[in-house]
This record gives sequence, C-alpha cells and structure tokens, in this order.
Amino acid sequence: MKFCRFLSVVVALALLAAALAPARADVADRIVIQLKWRHQFQFAGYYAAIEQGYFRAAGLDVSLIEAHEGEDPVDVVTAGQAQYGIGTSELAVARAKGARVVALAATYQHSPYGIASLRGHGIDSVHDLVGRKIMVEPQAAEIWAFLKTEGIGPERLTLVPHSFDTKSLLAGDVDAMTVYTTDETYALKAAGVDFQLYTARSVDIDFYSDVLFTTEAEAHGHPARVAAVVEAVRRGWHYAMAHPEEMARLIAERYGERKSYDHLLYEAEQSRPLMALDVVDFGYMNEGRWRHIADTYAGLGMMPATLSLDGFLFRPEPGLSREGVLKLVAAMALAVLVVAGVGGRFYALSRRLRHAVAVREAAEGELRAALAQERNLLSILAHDFRTPLSVISASAQLIGFCLSPHDNRGQREIGKIVAAARRLSELIASCLAKDRLEGLATAAFEPVELAPLMERLVAEWRNLAPSRRIYLDIADLAADPSAARRVSGDRGLLTVAFSNLIDNALKYAPVEGRVIVSLSPGPGTLVVRVLDDGPGVREEDRDRVFEKYYRSPGAPTTGGAGIGLAVVAGIIRAHGGSASAVASQRGEFVITLPVLRDGPGAAPAWEGRA
Repeated sequence: MKFCRFLSVVVALALLAAALAPARADVADRIVIQLKWRHQFQFAGYYAAIEQGYFRAAGLDVSLIEAHEGEDPVDVVTAGQAQYGIGTSELAVARAKGARVVALAATYQHSPYGIASLRGHGIDSVHDLVGRKIMVEPQAAEIWAFLKTEGIGPERLTLVPHSFDTKSLLAGDVDAMTVYTTDETYALKAAGVDFQLYTARSVDIDFYSDVLFTTEAEAHGHPARVAAVVEAVRRGWHYAMAHPEEMARLIAERYGERKSYDHLLYEAEQSRPLMALDVVDFGYMNEGRWRHIADTYAGLGMMPATLSLDGFLFRPEPGLSREGVLKLVAAMALAVLVVAGVGGRFYALSRRLRHAVAVREAAEGELRAALAQERNLLSILAHDFRTPLSVISASAQLIGFCLSPHDNRGQREIGKIVAAARRLSELIASCLAKDRLEGLATAAFEPVELAPLMERLVAEWRNLAPSRRIYLDIADLAADPSAARRVSGDRGLLTVAFSNLIDNALKYAPVEGRVIVSLSPGPGTLVVRVLDDGPGVREEDRDRVFEKYYRSPGAPTTGGAGIGLAVVAGIIRAHGGSASAVASQRGEFVITLPVLRDGPGAAPAWEGRA
C-alpha cells in the first residue's frame, strides 16, 4: 500500500512536469545584443548559441546587431536600443563618466589590440611613431594608455581617421594603425609584407577585451535573464572553439561573405591563446584585475581615481531557477516511474541497490572533485598572481618614466624591479604548465602545425627582446613537400615548452650573440633545434639539465628557478617525444616529436604565409 501511494505521488509529479514544460517554451524574452563590430569569428560564440539552441532553451529570442564605424556599443545599450552589448576594458572609463553599465563576462582574457607598422620604414620602436601618421580606432583606450606609458600623447602624433582597412597601411597612406591581432594580421601576411606589432602587454598593460555587458536596470530587474544570457553565451563559445571549421562555414554562408573561410579559421586560431579556455572558464573576470585596469586609466589621467567597482561586476544571486525545478521534477518522476515498472516484487531490492550506487557515486564524485580542485588550485592562484605582478611592473615603469633620463642609478633599480616581475611571471607560467601536465589526457589532443606555432613564438620574442638576434629556419621542412608538418598534442603546453627553450637560450647567450630556432623533418618525426652562442652544456650535465631546480655550475648567474627545462622535458615526454641537450661549445637543445601524417594531397596551412 505504501508503494502504491508513493507511485501516485510520482505520477502527479510527472503530470506537473508535463504541464510546466509547454508553459516555458511558449514564453520567449526578446533580447537584442549589440556587437562590437561586424560579423566575423570574433563573435562566434553568439552565433553558436543561436544555432545550437542554447538561447532558445533558456527562453530567449536573441537578435544580433552589427556595429557601424565609430559607433560605441555603450551608447547603443544605454540609449535602450539594445539590452546587451560587447565592449572593451573602456567600460571602466564609461562607468566613471556616469554610464551605469555592468560587466558580465570577458571573451578575451588578454587584449587583441595592437599597433601595426611595416618593417623597413624607419619605425624600429614605438617611440619612432612620434610625428608619424597613425590611425587609432575609437574605444581603444588601452592603446592610449600604452602610448602614454611610453610618454607619447596624442599631441605628438599625426592622427588620421581610421579606415578599418589594411590597404591604408600597405599603400603608405599612414605609417601605423591599430589592429586586432586576431584579424588584420591575416591580410598583412597574405600580402607577403614584413610587419611588426606593438602591444600594451609589452609594458604589462594586459586588459580584458570583448566584454559582454548590460545596464544596471537589466541586471537588477532581471537577474535570472542576465544569468541565462551569460550561460548560453558560455556554452556557445565552448562549442565554437571545439568546432572552428563548422563555425567558419556558418559565418561565411549565413552572416555575409566579408571574410573568406581561411580568414575566419585564422581568426579562430589566433583567438585561442587570448581566450585562455584551457586555464579559466569562459567569462572569467577578477575584481582585482578590474581594479588594476581602473587604476591604470586613472593614473594616466584618463578617468577619476575614485571609481567604485560596487555594482560594476555582475554577481548572480544563488537559487534554483524555474528551469532547474522543471528538470529536477522531471528527473525524479522519470527515475521513480522506471523503478515502478520493474514491479513491486523487486522494489525493496531495487531501493537498496539504488542507495548503494548513490553512496558509491557520491564518494567517487567527491574524490574526483578533490583531485580536480588540487589540480586547478595552482592554475587559479597563478592567474590571480598576475594581477599584483602587473601592478608592480606597471607602477615601476611609470616611476621610471617620471625619473630623469640622467638618473642612471634610479633607472637601473627600476629595471631590476621590472626584470624581477617578468621572471616571476615566467616562473608562474612554468608552474602552471606543470600543473596541467598532471591532468593531461591524450584523448583531448588536437592536430598542431609546428611551423606557424614557431613563427608566432619567434615573432613574439623579437618584440619582447628587440635588441637580440633571434632567427627561425624552416628551410629543410619547406624544401621537402612529402614531409609531415603536424603533431598531435596540446597547443598551449607545446607553446610553453618551446617558449621556455627560447627563453633559456636568451638567458645564456651573450647580448651580441644569436639564437637560432630550426624545424626539420626526421624519420617519422619533426625535429626542433634551439641553438645559442652561450657557453654550451658539459658532457656530465647533459642529462641533469632537465632535472627540476638543477643549474649547471659552469653557467653564468642569470636568474631563474631551474624549472624551465624540467617543464620542457615533462611536456615533450607527455607528447611521446624526447628532449636532449648536446654537449658542445655552444648551447644546443634538440626536441623530437612523432608526426601526425596528412592525407594524400593535404596542404599544410602554414605554407605560403609571410
């Protein structure tokens, strides 16, 4: 009798779930999202949320509106023409000026903004921009922060209205222009020109970008709807970055032919390191980092120093949504109805079994959560440690700017502070890579083309150390059309490994010496060699240099914690390869990785790039 009464309650719950489901589907909140620019992969997560039904499942009918040249999404949203928009770190400046905007989720953890100029035109550093013609787009406050940090105000530049087209730079109409490193660099590479990029990250100004935002009225009046929008966009971006080819085709076919399929794929690939989804979840924002952004703008006179962040960051209220209640009720009804179908004869046994399974699954879940928390703790701490490091470095450079150029001692001390902060940042990156190795699953590996990866790394190091001679040699690989170009692996970890090798070479090579990075085919492998003009590795140190915390006694004292090469060895071993040091009169390290064979006639994406 008890079982029958219990069954009747479950049937009632199932009927309630059936009654609630159509009521939710019939109600769709109409939402308008103002894009930051025109349709392109920069907004792929929003297209994916529409096409995969993530917005629809949350009861949202979403429309996306392109931006026009010079249009500020903040003005559109605060005027009521859209409920949501996509902006930059300049949202902090807008908030200080009275716009009641609320930041919801950051698409890019690192800003894609940069200044591009052509090589060979007399611009060898950012200071050579003084007096030159430059196009700076609106809503590029962090570019002005970068230039002001370098002592370059707008009065020292010849400003030209932005054409949003690299043809202006290629034709010589301007000497430099602000670009998105994920976008306009494709056209520059396709044109076969040699160019250079200057980014705010070179002076430790590293801001969020493409931030989804809304108004205080929307955030306070409809918090559940705001949370639903953010969650749908989060799911959309994870889908888009897992299926870049599919999304590139969708954008090209449905949202206009302004960009080619290859251009959209390039944009997707360049977005990966900026989004850092392998480190933090989509939308992650840290209040301390926003405080640093606001303080940087204030310190450069771009906004008052009294901005309060209270209410600026969206904090969803805890609680179970109607959709969650519906799912819970439906799950309960379905589970118990299945048990009831087995029959009263096995009811007691089934109940005991379910209880035992639930206890075991709960224990396993707690164990998995504990392991995941242990693996992720260092990642979270490392990411948050970068905020005070950025503050220290930015403040030191600002002090250095204020000092007299003739104050040699003061400038030396400031240089020590900046160098120490940079070394600590590199140490954090290596620790972060070591932490990720513990939870690495080869099933998540993807095809990685080493040639473009090495091109990008060498270009970045040239920008970070413009006075050093760093060369990339891929002639052997390009000369062999049958050679495989790809390996299977984790792109982020491989980037850390090769960056550590280049950094190690720069530490030990003399200032006037060279660092040569070469990529060549081997028997079933790709071979990467990093050579420098440093003192080399002794025979007795060949195997020990990859040990954690070990430093060769014959090497000069250049700083570091002795974990960079240990991290390199761990990453390469995890990818089925080998790392070795060559005993010689100069520094030489050799990395071999098993290749991932291309199909017949397949052409690697890096061929033909500048």
